[in-house]
Amino acid sequence: MVLNWFQNWSFHSLWSRKFRWACMLIVGSYALCSLLVKKRRLSAPKVTWQYRWLCQLLEKQRAVPPCLLIDMDAFDHNLAILAACAKKANKFLRLGTKSVRVPALIEYALQNAPKAFDGRLLTFSVHETDFLFETLTPGIISSALVAYPTAHKPSVELAFTMRQQNKNIVLMVDCEEHIDILAQVWDEQAGDSAAPFHVCIDMDVSLRLFGDRLHLGVNRSPIKSLESFRKLFRYIAKFPQQVKLVAVMGYEAQISGTPDALSLPIQLLQSYSSRDVANQRLEVAKFCKSEGVDLEFFNGGGSGSVDLSLGETALTEVAVGSGLFQSHIFDNFTTLRRLRFKPAIVYALECCRHATKDIVVCRHGGYLGSGHPSLAISPQAVLPEGLQPNGFEGFGEVQSPLTRTKPYTEASAPRIGQPVFVRPAKAGEATERFNVCMLFRKGKDGMGYTLVDEPAPTVPSYRGLGQCWG
Repeated sequence: MVLNWFQNWSFHSLWSRKFRWACMLIVGSYALCSLLVKKRRLSAPKVTWQYRWLCQLLEKQRAVPPCLLIDMDAFDHNLAILAACAKKANKFLRLGTKSVRVPALIEYALQNAPKAFDGRLLTFSVHETDFLFETLTPGIISSALVAYPTAHKPSVELAFTMRQQNKNIVLMVDCEEHIDILAQVWDEQAGDSAAPFHVCIDMDVSLRLFGDRLHLGVNRSPIKSLESFRKLFRYIAKFPQQVKLVAVMGYEAQISGTPDALSLPIQLLQSYSSRDVANQRLEVAKFCKSEGVDLEFFNGGGSGSVDLSLGETALTEVAVGSGLFQSHIFDNFTTLRRLRFKPAIVYALECCRHATKDIVVCRHGGYLGSGHPSLAISPQAVLPEGLQPNGFEGFGEVQSPLTRTKPYTEASAPRIGQPVFVRPAKAGEATERFNVCMLFRKGKDGMGYTLVDEPAPTVPSYRGLGQCWG
């Protein structure tokens, strides 16, 4: 009886036929998109470095692993792509220093893409910002946006001093307490003609569905609606001497910070979210204009969505940094695959022993990327081919066992004392772990690798210069 009812309901009702067609459409769409996803998987960036040439470079320089290398041919290639995207959109890029952390490379990028960057930095602390103003060539920085709120009073006092020195530093705010701290410091420090703090409101453009029960994106700002933006906007207006609103930032981590090339659901959610984000930012931009506030810039996006974000009406600039290095977590971003970015960062570990014929053990190596613990933030052994982390131990603090995926032979690399080359998941966390970076290019005859002359054969990182800001 139940079977007869089901058959009647399934095969004879008009609604059922519509339902079946809808299911077929969904399944067909999924299958088509899956094929497209599979096709994109085949176009992921490939490592083209030659193991023998990298070994010869380290041997010639008498480099002691672990050591960090930057492929300047790939770095220049990626920089040119980013600059072309900005030129096409007639907008600017802002260089995210947290993804670089090497002053010489920060300056190199600004100098070699001056129209794209226009001297704009996205820094992560006030003290870092002051260091860069003092360290880089005078005048090369036109403005520096500190990406995160500053509530530490001595740091706010330093920012006040920088403002009086005509250093264009912009502080991030997202609540009334931030404004109160800035106003208090200004009142304590200011003279008759003191310059106000320049601030940027950070708005949350995460994707929130089902009455905020589903949240996709990062937990950042409490400014989650136009109404909450208006409220903070009005509060800032109460302190015209102390604080001046000059910019807005809306970062869509669920799009620009989330790999999408291998996941159809993520692609669908990002497609939906991109329209939602664009509408939110446009509403805020129109509101500021209606209030007579001419923003100096409206920032958003990232390397993972650079071309999409640059095409958005409200934005005047997009933050980039990781795209310069194409560390391995960015291999699965559709945007970066389509634009043909190349891996530019790798570090060398020393093979110090063989636990078994199939397990190679390297010294050090556990330089993980930030984010939720997973294989995605783990380093990736690339040369010699056929090595992968041990599933139980992974990359370790002082040793990293790697399992061979190819049969062992007497001539198999790496032998004890030879290097293993590893790509980091993210660039900034890797450069933070090394004192210097070795900058190399392919030789003029197309054979072998050689260290560059510009900006220098080796350049110090923040760490190498004795600096650490988190």
